[in-house]
Amino acid sequence: MLVKMAFRNIFRNKRRSFLTAMMMIVSFILMSLSLGLVEGSYGDIISLFTGQNTGHSQIVHRDYIENPSLHNTVVNYQTLMKEASSKNSVRSIVPRIYGGGLSFFNKKSLGVQIVGIDPNVEKQGTSIHKRLTQGEYFQSQNQNVAIIGKTVSNILDISVGEDII
Repeated sequence: MLVKMAFRNIFRNKRRSFLTAMMMIVSFILMSLSLGLVEGSYGDIISLFTGQNTGHSQIVHRDYIENPSLHNTVVNYQTLMKEASSKNSVRSIVPRIYGGGLSFFNKKSLGVQIVGIDPNVEKQGTSIHKRLTQGEYFQSQNQNVAIIGKTVSNILDISVGEDII
Protein backbone atom coordinates (compact mmCIF):
# COMPACT_ATOMS: atom_id res chain seq x y z
CA MET A 1 0.00 0.00 0.00
CA LEU A 2 2.81 2.45 0.90
CA VAL A 3 4.76 1.62 -2.26
CA LYS A 4 1.65 2.25 -4.37
CA MET A 5 1.13 5.63 -2.68
CA ALA A 6 4.82 6.54 -3.15
CA PHE A 7 4.74 5.82 -6.88
CA ARG A 8 1.50 7.72 -7.28
CA ASN A 9 3.08 10.73 -5.54
CA ILE A 10 6.23 10.51 -7.71
CA PHE A 11 4.33 10.43 -10.98
CA ARG A 12 1.77 13.06 -9.94
CA ASN A 13 4.22 15.88 -10.64
CA LYS A 14 6.65 14.47 -13.23
CA ARG A 15 8.67 17.66 -13.66
CA ARG A 16 9.37 17.92 -9.93
CA SER A 17 10.34 14.23 -9.78
CA PHE A 18 12.59 14.58 -12.85
CA LEU A 19 14.34 17.67 -11.43
CA THR A 20 14.83 15.96 -8.06
CA ALA A 21 16.31 12.87 -9.73
CA MET A 22 18.59 15.02 -11.92
CA MET A 23 19.80 17.03 -8.90
CA MET A 24 20.61 13.79 -7.07
CA ILE A 25 22.49 12.39 -10.07
CA VAL A 26 24.44 15.61 -10.69
CA SER A 27 25.23 15.92 -6.97
CA PHE A 28 26.50 12.33 -6.91
CA ILE A 29 28.71 12.95 -9.96
CA LEU A 30 30.11 16.20 -8.55
CA MET A 31 30.76 14.59 -5.17
CA SER A 32 32.51 11.65 -6.81
CA LEU A 33 34.69 13.98 -8.88
CA SER A 34 35.61 16.14 -5.90
CA LEU A 35 36.46 13.11 -3.76
CA GLY A 36 38.59 11.76 -6.59
CA LEU A 37 40.45 15.07 -6.88
CA VAL A 38 41.00 15.28 -3.14
CA GLU A 39 42.27 11.70 -2.88
CA GLY A 40 44.51 12.15 -5.93
CA SER A 41 45.92 15.42 -4.60
CA TYR A 42 46.52 13.88 -1.20
CA GLY A 43 48.36 10.98 -2.80
CA ASP A 44 50.45 13.37 -4.90
CA ILE A 45 51.36 15.44 -1.85
CA ILE A 46 52.47 12.33 0.03
CA SER A 47 54.52 11.12 -2.94
CA LEU A 48 56.09 14.54 -3.40
CA PHE A 49 57.05 14.88 0.25
CA THR A 50 58.31 11.34 0.68
CA GLY A 51 60.21 11.40 -2.61
CA GLN A 52 61.98 14.66 -1.81
CA ASN A 53 62.49 14.50 1.92
CA THR A 54 62.00 11.75 4.43
CA GLY A 55 60.81 8.69 2.56
CA HIS A 56 57.94 6.56 3.78
CA SER A 57 59.66 5.49 6.97
CA GLN A 58 62.67 6.35 9.08
CA ILE A 59 64.86 4.40 11.43
CA VAL A 60 66.03 6.67 14.23
CA HIS A 61 67.48 6.31 17.71
CA ARG A 62 64.74 5.76 20.30
CA ASP A 63 65.45 9.15 21.95
CA TYR A 64 65.83 11.14 18.71
CA ILE A 65 62.19 12.20 18.29
CA GLU A 66 62.02 13.80 21.75
CA ASN A 67 65.61 15.05 21.67
CA PRO A 68 66.91 15.47 18.11
CA SER A 69 70.63 15.56 18.81
CA LEU A 70 73.70 14.39 16.91
CA HIS A 71 74.44 12.20 19.92
CA ASN A 72 71.21 10.23 19.41
CA THR A 73 72.33 8.28 16.36
CA VAL A 74 71.77 4.70 15.27
CA VAL A 75 75.02 2.90 16.03
CA ASN A 76 74.64 -0.23 13.90
CA TYR A 77 73.09 1.44 10.86
CA GLN A 78 74.99 -0.70 8.30
CA THR A 79 73.44 -3.88 9.71
CA LEU A 80 69.98 -2.31 9.70
CA MET A 81 70.48 -1.09 6.13
CA LYS A 82 71.45 -4.59 4.95
CA GLU A 83 68.49 -6.14 6.74
CA ALA A 84 66.01 -3.58 5.42
CA SER A 85 67.35 -3.69 1.86
CA SER A 86 66.77 -7.45 1.75
CA LYS A 87 63.00 -6.79 1.92
CA ASN A 88 61.19 -6.72 -1.43
CA SER A 89 59.03 -3.76 -0.41
CA VAL A 90 62.06 -1.50 0.21
CA ARG A 91 63.02 0.50 -2.89
CA SER A 92 66.01 2.39 -1.45
CA ILE A 93 67.69 3.24 1.83
CA VAL A 94 69.38 6.59 2.37
CA PRO A 95 71.47 7.22 5.50
CA ARG A 96 71.52 10.81 6.72
CA ILE A 97 72.81 12.88 9.61
CA TYR A 98 70.79 15.92 10.69
CA GLY A 99 72.20 18.77 12.71
CA GLY A 100 71.77 22.46 13.34
CA GLY A 101 74.28 25.06 12.41
CA LEU A 102 75.02 28.71 11.80
CA SER A 103 75.87 29.81 8.28
CA PHE A 104 77.77 32.99 7.58
CA PHE A 105 78.47 34.99 4.42
CA ASN A 106 79.41 38.62 3.90
CA LYS A 107 78.43 40.00 7.34
CA LYS A 108 75.15 38.04 7.42
CA SER A 109 74.43 34.92 9.43
CA LEU A 110 71.53 32.51 9.52
CA GLY A 111 70.59 29.43 11.51
CA VAL A 112 70.30 26.43 9.19
CA GLN A 113 69.59 22.72 9.28
CA ILE A 114 72.58 20.76 8.04
CA VAL A 115 71.94 17.39 6.44
CA GLY A 116 74.91 15.10 5.91
CA ILE A 117 74.36 12.68 3.02
CA ASP A 118 76.14 10.13 0.88
CA PRO A 119 75.70 11.77 -2.56
CA ASN A 120 75.64 8.53 -4.57
CA VAL A 121 73.11 6.82 -2.32
CA GLU A 122 71.01 9.97 -1.98
CA LYS A 123 70.76 10.21 -5.76
CA GLN A 124 69.18 6.74 -5.84
CA GLY A 125 66.70 7.46 -3.06
CA THR A 126 65.53 11.03 -3.61
CA SER A 127 65.10 13.53 -6.43
CA ILE A 128 67.26 16.32 -4.99
CA HIS A 129 69.70 16.10 -7.90
CA LYS A 130 66.85 16.83 -10.34
CA ARG A 131 65.57 19.86 -8.42
CA LEU A 132 68.74 21.98 -8.54
CA THR A 133 68.09 25.28 -10.29
CA GLN A 134 71.70 26.50 -10.20
CA GLY A 135 75.04 24.79 -9.84
CA GLU A 136 75.72 21.07 -10.08
CA TYR A 137 75.13 18.03 -7.94
CA PHE A 138 78.13 16.61 -6.08
CA GLN A 139 80.79 15.37 -8.50
CA SER A 140 82.83 13.30 -6.02
CA GLN A 141 82.80 12.20 -2.39
CA ASN A 142 85.79 14.36 -1.36
CA GLN A 143 84.52 17.79 -2.33
CA ASN A 144 84.08 20.58 0.18
CA VAL A 145 80.82 21.78 -1.33
CA ALA A 146 77.28 22.28 -0.10
CA ILE A 147 73.87 22.53 -1.63
CA ILE A 148 71.87 25.35 -0.09
CA GLY A 149 68.23 26.19 -0.52
CA LYS A 150 66.86 29.19 -2.36
CA THR A 151 65.68 30.85 0.86
CA VAL A 152 69.11 30.62 2.48
CA SER A 153 70.71 31.85 -0.75
CA ASN A 154 68.38 34.87 -0.88
CA ILE A 155 68.79 35.78 2.79
CA LEU A 156 72.60 35.56 2.74
CA ASP A 157 72.78 37.01 -0.80
CA ILE A 158 75.14 34.26 -1.94
CA SER A 159 75.52 32.72 -5.36
CA VAL A 160 77.05 29.59 -6.89
CA GLY A 161 80.80 29.25 -6.37
CA GLU A 162 81.12 31.56 -3.37
CA ASP A 163 82.45 30.33 -0.02
CA ILE A 164 80.01 29.98 2.84
CA ILE A 165 81.05 29.45 6.42
